[in-house]
Amino acid sequence: MSKRASIGSAPNRRPSLTSEGSVTGTWYRNDLGDEVAASEPVRALRAAFQLAYITAPEPTKLAIFTYHHPRTHRVTAYFCPAAAILAQRFGAIPCERPIQDKNLRLVAGHADSFVIRFAAASSPHR
Repeated sequence: MSKRASIGSAPNRRPSLTSEGSVTGTWYRNDLGDEVAASEPVRALRAAFQLAYITAPEPTKLAIFTYHHPRTHRVTAYFCPAAAILAQRFGAIPCERPIQDKNLRLVAGHADSFVIRFAAASSPHR
């Protein structure tokens, strides 16, 4: 399954930034298929992210993660709230923040994205 970014309308709601620099708002997810099928969509996400990162007013707020489901071998992409426009271009749907564990990986974003997004983790969902 290959998802390509398409030109779409930007959402009217913007994520809000807290004084600590973390982003609150809606997370988005997109099922990328099994681990083999997910490789092409992950490449497309990285390419689109590169362009978004260059043009973003606060690029360090952007991040995309993937969760590798150990039992089903499916891969889900998670877009942080600051990447909402990019998420919607890839057909992602709103969801809860993912659980941070060994199966969650940073695909694109600042090296501190885990700290920024999950330092104050309370009860996230998959």
